[in-house]
Amino acid sequence: MLSLLWALAGCGPASDCVVDADGDGYSSAASCPRGTDCDDADPLVGPGAIELCNGIDDDCDGFTDDVLQDLDQDGAYASGCAGGTDCDDLDGSIHPGATEICDSRDNDCDGRVDDVDLDGDGHLPVACGGLDCDDDDRAVHPDIAENCTDGIDNDCDSSVDVDDFDGDGFFSADCGGDDCDDADDTIHPNAEEACDDVDHDCDGDTTDVDEDGDGYGTVECGGADCDDSDPDISPDAVDDCTDGIDNDCDGQVDKEDADGDGFQPESCGGKDCDDLEPTVYGGADELCGDGLDNDCNGVIDQKNADKDHEIDAECGGDDCDDDDVQVYLGLPDLCDGVDRSCDGDDLDDRDLDGQTCDTDCNDALASVGLGFVETCDGVDNDCDGSTDEGVGSCSQALPGAMDLDTQAYAWPVDDFRWFHRDGGVVFEGTGSDAWQILDYNLFLQPPWSFSAEVTVTGGGFGSEAGLYVSRYGQDEDGYLIALFDAETRVQAHLGRLVSGTFDNLTGDSKPKHLIPGAGLPNRIELAHDGRLITVSLNGVPFRSRTADEAAESGYPALVVYDTAGDAVTVHFDNITVTN
Repeated sequence: MLSLLWALAGCGPASDCVVDADGDGYSSAASCPRGTDCDDADPLVGPGAIELCNGIDDDCDGFTDDVLQDLDQDGAYASGCAGGTDCDDLDGSIHPGATEICDSRDNDCDGRVDDVDLDGDGHLPVACGGLDCDDDDRAVHPDIAENCTDGIDNDCDSSVDVDDFDGDGFFSADCGGDDCDDADDTIHPNAEEACDDVDHDCDGDTTDVDEDGDGYGTVECGGADCDDSDPDISPDAVDDCTDGIDNDCDGQVDKEDADGDGFQPESCGGKDCDDLEPTVYGGADELCGDGLDNDCNGVIDQKNADKDHEIDAECGGDDCDDDDVQVYLGLPDLCDGVDRSCDGDDLDDRDLDGQTCDTDCNDALASVGLGFVETCDGVDNDCDGSTDEGVGSCSQALPGAMDLDTQAYAWPVDDFRWFHRDGGVVFEGTGSDAWQILDYNLFLQPPWSFSAEVTVTGGGFGSEAGLYVSRYGQDEDGYLIALFDAETRVQAHLGRLVSGTFDNLTGDSKPKHLIPGAGLPNRIELAHDGRLITVSLNGVPFRSRTADEAAESGYPALVVYDTAGDAVTVHFDNITVTN
């Protein structure tokens, strides 16, 4: 008959569909377009049914347990209902606020069973499985000291004011004696220790079974001695890396770390050249004056804590501040209060114009100094606070007669973000994750040189900035020197840039004479003498490579890699081109 109904439902119009598998008088919503029974397999589920807190949509209204139910009429709704808190809606004595009693049930619905503590001393009574022998007295519980004069078993250990309750000849520790368990006559200071997690001799240690007398309890009793039959094997022993035995009980065979510095000695295949000195191991910081080769590099007292390749002055080197990577002999001073060059002051004349940076208002430009002649270059040459005054009307141009308004090549051409500012060029990035290049309208033929002061002033981690000489301008093949901000210090590398892809020819480097950190200038130079392409950093040669003939000539350009998500701002100052 059911199959016939199914057949009729499938063939007749939707309004005549009748499928009622559970016989509750409602057609199946799943089988009939106008059916209302949301569960045609359960006759207790259908429109008009009573909604219960059972995780089922009993009345097919599209909502589950959308009622408040109090079957035991104790004033608390069943916890199965939204907002309900009654953990047993069939027992009126169980609900939030009820008094907890020792009946193995959670009477007050707090999630805990028989948590009775009438005197509030933090201990459950014995009747509820606890250890409180008097739950009406806050001064009686297992954690309180025994009072040997009040006639009460204060600490619930079954002894009342008894000095030697177990009769083992030792007074109870509770009453001033040295018996740590006065209820057990096998436990006292003269008892023999056993391997059972019990402190039999009352010395505070349950693991002190020491058959070989080396001062360590056996592992079987919870101690640290992995061989209690051999006094030469214990945690204090030194591992012999040739005997196949775990001499020091550290779980490792023939692996030693006697000084506890975390490094294995060289005799065990490790990097610790002195396993009796915790300050000595491969990679440790070298210390001055201790006469030790702390970093195991074969040289004593050669400290370079800031990793700037210069030895601490206290160790006989030229680094006057070995905690600052931006300080060592040979770095230029910036008049910023830091003696970067270790010459006793923060003064320098980086542009070699005869004026130090405390007088020279721009120590990166040789054409700028106090009292110099003002020229038409967009710069305050005489350091009087005014620019190009007294020189009449003039147009400012960059080396190579490049004017940013009319003669600049740049790519990608849809993201032009180069600006002429204070005699230099500024790039303001947007995080395009691409090389941004600005070419000069000037063709170089060897011998030539190209240099600039490069300063990163915003963003920068992962970004690169430098100088580029391309064969044909735009994005063609050429040599690139780039500074790379590697978070902890500035690195530099020389490579080839071909159609936007950089081929690193030197690998990431950490050369001397680079000033790390955003906001500090580095002068970099590319030069070609007809045979070699040479790179210099702050006046010191860094790399020289034989240049192939195809790339020995080209157009000078400024270049920035604008990392996505970390747009960078770069200043190029004191730009110099010789051809």
